[in-house]
Amino acid sequence: MNKKLTLILSIVAILVSSYAIYESNSKNLKVAYVDTAVLLNKYEGMQKVKETMEKRKIEWRANLDTLSSELDKERKKLMDDKEKISQRERQLTEELITRKITELQQYQQAINQKAQEEESKLNAEVSQKINKVITEFANDEGFDVILGATQVGNLAFAKEELDVTEDILKRLQQ
Repeated sequence: MNKKLTLILSIVAILVSSYAIYESNSKNLKVAYVDTAVLLNKYEGMQKVKETMEKRKIEWRANLDTLSSELDKERKKLMDDKEKISQRERQLTEELITRKITELQQYQQAINQKAQEEESKLNAEVSQKINKVITEFANDEGFDVILGATQVGNLAFAKEELDVTEDILKRLQQ
C-alpha cells in the first residue's frame, strides 16, 4: 500500500510539475527548481537537528541501559537468594520486579514518543526556515514558480540551469 501511495503521489507531482512548466512557457513565467534532498543533506541547520537528536537518543539509551541493568541485578539477586528467603519475601520481590519491568517498558514508550515529538518539532522549524528562504529568494530574484525536486521523481526533467539549490543553500547558511 505504501509503494502504491508513493507511486500515485509521484505521478500527481509529475503532472503538477509538467503543468507548471507548461504554464510558465505559455505565460513567460520564471521557473526554477530546488533539489530538496541536496538542500536537506547540506543545510547546516538540518545537520544540527540530526546531531541534537542523536545526542539525546544516546542519553536516553544510557538511562534505559542503566535501569535495565539495575533490574537484571535484582533478578539475579532474587535467583541467588531464592533458597535463603521465605516464600512470602520471594513473592513480594517477584511482584516488585514485575512492576519495575512494566515501569521500564512504559518509560521506554514515553521516551520513544518524546523523541518522535522532538524530532518532528525540530524538523518543522527547519522546514519553516527553508520555506521562508525559498520564498524570499523567489521574490528577490523574480521567480514565479520554484518547484521542489525529490528522489521519488516528482520532477521528470528540468534543465540544469533552472536548479537554484546552491543559491538557496547559500542563503540558508547565512
